[in-house]
Amino acid sequence: MGEKKEKKLNKDIQRMLKGMMAQEEVRRKKAEVELWKRAGAPCLFFEALSRLTKHELDEIRKASGIPGMSALKKADLAKELSEFIPMIVRTLLYRWDEERYQVLGKVLFHGGIVPYEKMTPREMGTLSRYGLLFMASMKKRKFFSYQKT
Repeated sequence: MGEKKEKKLNKDIQRMLKGMMAQEEVRRKKAEVELWKRAGAPCLFFEALSRLTKHELDEIRKASGIPGMSALKKADLAKELSEFIPMIVRTLLYRWDEERYQVLGKVLFHGGIVPYEKMTPREMGTLSRYGLLFMASMKKRKFFSYQKT
């Protein structure tokens, strides 16, 4: 391949990569806006669960080991989880490892509200998976909140 063709090919590839990176950034920003759009605080446990998708509620149900609710509609599942999870918190705590305890301690140390910036993605998922930590926003600030029942 000639030197001119190779330079042109490299420029075309770089332009295409920049375009792909720009598209990914736009997609990521849209996803983040959508994610935080449904967050709000303060709210009750049922309200926080109601903001989640049916799939997210099912994931919480599975992670918590709650059987027999997969056929419920979203609103019914949120209601059942809001009543059932507080009853099984002690059982969940026995199953947790040190990492989950540290995340819970961090949240409780901050009074149940931790700024978004102070949580790693892994920490965010650790308690969210069990329906014990929710995204919230207030006055344009993003944070995670432990919902009291």
